Amino acid sequence: MATSGDSSPASLPEISSPGSPFIQMVEKSLSDRLLGKYFDASEFDFDYEQSGLWSPLIPRKVFLSSPGNICSVDEMLGKLKSVKKTHWFRHLILCFSAFWRS
Repeated sequence: MATSGDSSPASLPEISSPGSPFIQMVEKSLSDRLLGKYFDASEFDFDYEQSGLWSPLIPRKVFLSSPGNICSVDEMLGKLKSVKKTHWFRHLILCFSAFWRS
């Protein structure tokens, strides 16, 4: 006859000793909910430097532009290059106009 203290090893929570690290894998949806719930870690005196909590970077495949259009990586790089060229050209014009005025 089983007593209330008997359980299968699979149903017991994992407990780590004080000196060993504890790693628990969770689903992405649970991870997102936890990060949303505890967004301010300083409230709980949580030190990320001491923790093994991390999340791998997920590279973006698409980007959202300011009007709400979805752009691919190539389209976004093209937009960034054109902005950079425009900025450089304006800077060049300002330098020449300042030079000719003096």
